[in-house]
Amino acid sequence: MKREEMMQAVEQVLIEHRRGDVNTEDASEAVVKVFEQSLEESIEEATNLFGLFKHPEATEVCSDSQLVIRQLNGEYAVKSRELLPYWLRVKARVEKLGHEVKFTSISKEDNTARRILG
Repeated sequence: MKREEMMQAVEQVLIEHRRGDVNTEDASEAVVKVFEQSLEESIEEATNLFGLFKHPEATEVCSDSQLVIRQLNGEYAVKSRELLPYWLRVKARVEKLGHEVKFTSISKEDNTARRILG
């Protein structure tokens, strides 16, 4: 899913939410699914690209969410039933890559993706 398509999908969900066609919980879930699909496609593209070359020794994944980073690093347990399926998907993707993945916490100011997406 290209950035433009992702943003259009999110915008459509927000429009439906403002009209009252979708409740807040369903709108939030739909937005998360759009971003998750985009992330999965990006990981798949990167996996395919790296498959053409020698696998790197490690991949670094950065996020400004200390909670998520600590959960992915095993420092904190995933207590939320809603987040557990996503955590399991990430862990499965990491295993599929076949090399070390380092999860690193960064500041919001250093998170370029957050600034670009708004």
